[in-house]
Amino acid sequence: MSKKLFAAALILGFAAAALAAVTYQHSTGYEALRPSAGWETTSVEGGSVSWSSPPKKIPNGWYWMYDNTESGPPFSDPYVAIPSWSDAWYSITDVGNMLAPYSDQPFKYTLEDSFWYYGHFYKPGDYLYISPDGWISFDPAAASGFPDPPSADPPFPVIGDPNSVIAPLWQDMDPTQTPDPTTENRVYYYYDAQHQALAVEWYNVQGHANTHTYHFQVALQMGGQQKLLPDKDDPAYACGVVFSYHFINFLYNTSSNGWTADNGKTGIENQSGEYGIYYKGALANHRIIRAGYKRIFKHDVSAYAFLSPGPMVLRWTRIQPQVVVSNIGEEVEHFPLFLDIYDDENDSLVYSHTVSGFSLMPGESDTMVCPCWEPGEIGTTYRKVAYPILDRDSCVHNDTLEQLSFVHCDDTFRYAWNWADVWMENWAGTHPDEHLFTFYPVGGGVLVTGGQVYINSPVPGGIKPTLDLWGAQAGCGKPDLSAGPIAQVICETYEAGWNKGFFGDFGVWVTTPDPGNFWIGSGPSGAGNTGSYIGVGLRPLPTEHSCYEGKGGYRHSRSMYRCGWGSLYWGVGDTYENFLAVLQYDGYTWPIEAFVHLGFGAFPLSPMPSPPCYYDNAHDLTCFRMEQPSDEWVEADVPITPELAIANIGRQAEPDYGFIPAKFIAVNDATLDTVFCDSAMIAGTNPIGWLGDDTDDPDTLYATTPPWTPEGLCDEEDPSVSYELIGLVRLGEVGPDGSDHCPYNDTVRNHVTCLLSHDVGVIAMTWPEPPDEGNDTYYPGSKITVTATVKNFGFHEEHDVEVRLEIRDVDSNDVELWHALKSIEFINWRGNQFEEPYTADVTFPSYTVANEHHQKLECRTELLDDNCPKDDGKVRHINTGIAETPAGLPFALDAITPNPFVGSTTISFAVPATVNVSLKVYDITGKLVTTLVSGNQAPGRHSVVWNGTDDLGRSVAQGIYLVRMDAASFSATKKVVLY
Repeated sequence: MSKKLFAAALILGFAAAALAAVTYQHSTGYEALRPSAGWETTSVEGGSVSWSSPPKKIPNGWYWMYDNTESGPPFSDPYVAIPSWSDAWYSITDVGNMLAPYSDQPFKYTLEDSFWYYGHFYKPGDYLYISPDGWISFDPAAASGFPDPPSADPPFPVIGDPNSVIAPLWQDMDPTQTPDPTTENRVYYYYDAQHQALAVEWYNVQGHANTHTYHFQVALQMGGQQKLLPDKDDPAYACGVVFSYHFINFLYNTSSNGWTADNGKTGIENQSGEYGIYYKGALANHRIIRAGYKRIFKHDVSAYAFLSPGPMVLRWTRIQPQVVVSNIGEEVEHFPLFLDIYDDENDSLVYSHTVSGFSLMPGESDTMVCPCWEPGEIGTTYRKVAYPILDRDSCVHNDTLEQLSFVHCDDTFRYAWNWADVWMENWAGTHPDEHLFTFYPVGGGVLVTGGQVYINSPVPGGIKPTLDLWGAQAGCGKPDLSAGPIAQVICETYEAGWNKGFFGDFGVWVTTPDPGNFWIGSGPSGAGNTGSYIGVGLRPLPTEHSCYEGKGGYRHSRSMYRCGWGSLYWGVGDTYENFLAVLQYDGYTWPIEAFVHLGFGAFPLSPMPSPPCYYDNAHDLTCFRMEQPSDEWVEADVPITPELAIANIGRQAEPDYGFIPAKFIAVNDATLDTVFCDSAMIAGTNPIGWLGDDTDDPDTLYATTPPWTPEGLCDEEDPSVSYELIGLVRLGEVGPDGSDHCPYNDTVRNHVTCLLSHDVGVIAMTWPEPPDEGNDTYYPGSKITVTATVKNFGFHEEHDVEVRLEIRDVDSNDVELWHALKSIEFINWRGNQFEEPYTADVTFPSYTVANEHHQKLECRTELLDDNCPKDDGKVRHINTGIAETPAGLPFALDAITPNPFVGSTTISFAVPATVNVSLKVYDITGKLVTTLVSGNQAPGRHSVVWNGTDDLGRSVAQGIYLVRMDAASFSATKKVVLY
């Protein structure tokens, strides 16, 4: 994207669209795989791990089985939350398919989606065998049954049939029980196409040898190639699969006598039975177990994350680049790390630094801290590239980390949205007090300028969503409902997709502790449904935050509240059943994004510069409104004292170095000439405070400059002048200490039209009576009823405006034949508050045509203080083609007197009838100098004066010139000499 286009996008959209392209590869909670002593199943912190091949041979990845007793998963990058039993699509007895009547044989299920398992893709049309005895398998040998788990210790992996087993609880079970009929099966399966998930549920199945009952489930996350990292289109695909989202989830609800009463076994194994995992933890009610795959290479290092610069940087502000590098292999590694920064528009290298001698243990990370780097002008896009060099690296495609940084001052607080997860219909319901909230972490406060909310489909009736800015309780935690919203705005649109809204002229400052948070909520602007949200998975989860609320007293994967009917509900649980029903995964936020100004924060947001680089708070004054002139109309020759509204939306009081100049400029839109430019100094003895500090000086002031007197224009077609007015505040000129970090908001622009004080005129004459014959011929005795349309061109309303109609005989020396006078009691002006009309129609009494002569009808306004007589009247003609030619009068270019001449000369000509006449002056080379006559001329003799100038009014040189007349078929030329 070019600098100009990117800057425009930021200015118009507060970076919402442009910055959405910024991605970061990793979350901050990076953690390497926990090592195991060997390739056998090993119990680790409530979970188990096993290689899919011995680690010292050809390590091609492992499956790790872990449960919800762990503080976090073994692979924090990428991280996907473990589901809970309460998630809607995991409870399938109402929507699922019951297996065929019990026969103690597995059910042969045909896959509807693909599933990646131990390096093999099982595709639609392949079979999965669902056993009533608590296991599933892709092995055709599984069709024979196998009610009892292997007797080997450990039971997984075992080479004997069946293989490819996935067993949440393998034991001899009876899926029927009283009072159900003996043929009623209690095993269900359900494929959820929306979430690309297959669930199998054993619903209160009974142990074969006793009456113990068990309610549990296995859920497979399907979805094909896109669930693998890297994607097949990614260059890193050359390394093979390094992570799989094809998770296996075991979910345990309840059992009547504990989970070990019938000696069930839990685990998975590969297609040959050589590799697998045996779960060694203790099953319990509401225990959730997941098996996931990630590959680790023997030698593999990677540039992991940019801690700084962030996606947005300030112009001219030095910042210290910091890059995290990780050893994600199995061996100790020694290597250098490189950082290059390019101007992305011209691909030129602007910064380069290398750190040699990194020495990292397996799973260890370190941070590369570089010398300070100074970004350039606002609107520039930089591309940061970090990469280690390890000669024996097994997977070089994951080494390089790239990220864009934009020089600007507006940012978008957002998460990485995943659109496919949940659909929440009718988000507003019928309750206009319902709101959904999104959590935003921040430290010390931030200027929130607005936001945008995503709705799936608008509802007819035009009900728009609102955006509400809420503080947190004590600045850190849940939304503070008792205080009400800090600001609320109705979005500009209600279309499907993003709908924006802005909080006032320059936003609202939200003060928080450090750390702290704020919330953006959204609801309907009126009663009734206003469309549906698309709920979205949080990918990745936000970083750990002390204000981050969650159910059960521990950090949870939800960052959303729902408010309605005076209560507050968190996440998908608590007590609100309808809310519980619509959410179908664990871990959601809502598609609301906040627009913020100078919104620095922790990774992945833009970090604030810190020592040893520039670390002063950012400066930003904005000229956000033109108080005077504020209307779109100004009056000619009436002085105006310009007044500009200036606010400090930076992070410190101003000025601290002397003065602030405010400037006012007026530009003529037609000529582009600057017609006025003056400024006023805002003295440093009257500092302007900043929005985040209520104890300092006012954060908004009004600057006035010397008066400006707009000039009007008297013109027959458009008696007005259009001006562009520019207000500007300047905060220093060079360097960060005395400069405005965000110059794009320094200027405010307003367009005004200057009108003459008093000016009315006739703009049209019409009458309904058609001519008696072709052209404009009316016979004597015919009647004409003239209506004149009068327009107020001026700045003031007018009263008692007289309008006169005169009819003259052109063929008889313009003798008056008839006249009439009408008065307009009141006519408004175009800038009137109530939009009343500023034109009026005047209908005169009927005129009886007196004769067949050429007659001129002229209608004019008669306003005593009219500033522009040029536009007062309109003229129309009748009977122009039937008048007799004056006896003996031919076409003629008559005398030029004097000739030669000094100063001016009079040129005479004659025409026998009304005809179009052209009278032009040429120099001796034939170049046109000026046009003296162009248009219809009445019969008779005429004269025109030439004062020796060209069409632009410039004096021409002495010499010989030619005067040429053309009229109908007549043409004549005479010579004239200018001394």
